[in-house]
Amino acid sequence: MYASIRKLGKKRSMRRIAVSTVQTRKNSTATLRHRLLRPMVPTLSVQSTSSQRVPEDDVPVPTRLSQCPGSAQWRVYPPCQTHGHARRPPWVVWLCVLGLWGQMIATNAHPLYLEALLDFERYAETHWHEATHSGRPPQSGYWGDGNSSGNGGIRGSCGVAVAYATLVYALPEAPETRRRLQRLQSALEYAAQTHVTGAYFARDGRRWGRGWQTAEWAGSLGLACLLVQHRLSATTVSAVQRVIADECNYRASIPPAFGLHLRHQV
Repeated sequence: MYASIRKLGKKRSMRRIAVSTVQTRKNSTATLRHRLLRPMVPTLSVQSTSSQRVPEDDVPVPTRLSQCPGSAQWRVYPPCQTHGHARRPPWVVWLCVLGLWGQMIATNAHPLYLEALLDFERYAETHWHEATHSGRPPQSGYWGDGNSSGNGGIRGSCGVAVAYATLVYALPEAPETRRRLQRLQSALEYAAQTHVTGAYFARDGRRWGRGWQTAEWAGSLGLACLLVQHRLSATTVSAVQRVIADECNYRASIPPAFGLHLRHQV
C-alpha cells in the first residue's frame, strides 16, 4: 500500500515538472518574439498634461489604419499576459515584415535588372534602323519596323528607348553611353515628329496619336526623355513635351468607361 502511494506521488511530481517545463518554454518563446518584433513596431507618443511622462507601452494601439488619435471609438487590444504592455495589432507586424522583405528584394533585384537590360541591348541593336523613307524626320531612327501602328512600330520603339535611357541613367560613365544617347536622340525625335502634332510621317506614310492606346506609347516616350533630358537637345525635349501634353488633353476629354475601343470599358 505504501509503495503504491509513493508511486502515485512520484507520478504527480513528474506531471507537475512537465507542466512547469512547458509553461516555461511558452514564456521564453513569447519573450523572444516580443524582443524580436518590438523594435520593428512604431510606437505612438502621447503628451501628458501632468509632469509624469506616459510610458510608450501604455499608449492605446488602434486596430485600423483609419483610426486617428483623436477618435473616441478606439478598441484597444488587451495587455500582454507575460509582459503587461499593450499588444500590437497583427497588421502592424505584417506591415513591418512585408516592408523588410520588399526592401531586401529591391536591393537584390537592382543589379539583376541592369544585367538583363545589358543583355537585351545586344538584341535591340539588331533591330535599329536609320530612317530613310520619304517624309521622314531629319536625323532620326527607330527600333522595329518604324510604322505608326502595331507592336513593332512607335510602341515598341519607345519601349526600347526606356531601356536605353535607364542604362544611360544608371551607367553614365560607361563607354557605350555616347552610342546609346545617339540612339535615344534619333528615336525620340522620330516618335515626336511623326505624331499627329508633328510635321513628318512614319514609315507607313501615316502619323500616330490620339488613339485608344497611344497614351501608353506616349508614357514610354516621356519616361525615356525624362531620364536623360539634361543630355538631349532642347528641341527634342520640347517636341516630346508637346506630344505628352496633346495625349493628356485628348485622354482627359474622354469620360470614364466611355467604350472608346470595341465598346470595352476603357
